[in-house]
Amino acid sequence: MSSDRERAFARATSAIFIVCYTLSLLAYFIGLKKSVLVPRQCVPYLGFGIDSVRQAFALLEEKRLKFIALVEFILSSKTVDVKTLQHFAGNGISSSYAVPGARLSTHEVSLAISKGLRSSRPLRVAGPLLEETQHWTFLRSWHGCLPWLTEFHAQIQLASDASSFAWGGVLGPYTEPISIRNYWPPSDLGHNIAVEETLALVNVLEAFSHSVQGHRVDVFTDSQTLIRSLNRHGAKSLQLSDALKKLFWLCTSHFFQLNLFYDPSALNPAVLPSRSLSLQDSELSGDS
Repeated sequence: MSSDRERAFARATSAIFIVCYTLSLLAYFIGLKKSVLVPRQCVPYLGFGIDSVRQAFALLEEKRLKFIALVEFILSSKTVDVKTLQHFAGNGISSSYAVPGARLSTHEVSLAISKGLRSSRPLRVAGPLLEETQHWTFLRSWHGCLPWLTEFHAQIQLASDASSFAWGGVLGPYTEPISIRNYWPPSDLGHNIAVEETLALVNVLEAFSHSVQGHRVDVFTDSQTLIRSLNRHGAKSLQLSDALKKLFWLCTSHFFQLNLFYDPSALNPAVLPSRSLSLQDSELSGDS
């Protein structure tokens, strides 16, 4: 270490000693086994690492390995009991401090627990429950973190909307708007309107990702279902939950804060690009 760093380390060590000594004189009980008496830049707390260098929360290696072992145990079984699923759900929800979209990936587990409590029988590890459990296997190779949001965010206004055949969005300020639109691919046709509105927002944010990165993004949408589901970190619909996961991962990967506001369709500037057709999109019918 350089001389400056050595002096800073010595001052930090002295400060810790003075704090412990003062608290002891005041008759406070200090859990020395759980205390960090040597200055660190990443401090463990309740299963997480509080990393002051990366400015983020991260899973401790011990907790990550235990969670992976639980996931692999469930995947290796044909049935699973409610107690194990409750343990799994608890780990998943608590991981939300360090793992992006963690709460959105416990929806099927919670439904399975509810069914298991009513029937008192082991539950089959199949279908959506199996898929959601398999999702957590990404922890085997994932060593990421959930960055802290900065105190200052430049504000950007954005509107999104969806129709049965296309999605559209407008990046503000609305005095000089930038609009974007595109048609739904065949894989996204036929969804209910709440799913389409969520996927439309994902597509618009991806299209403007370079502009919104590191900003606070105020999004105006006419979907109250989308707003409620995002605030609750989940939805009853499996398709809507999957769309919300895409939205959450997008926010994390591009490090922007999302705020949704309700804007009636009559006032939403994104309605026009999502519903407009151009002459270039025209084609002769099959009969013609």
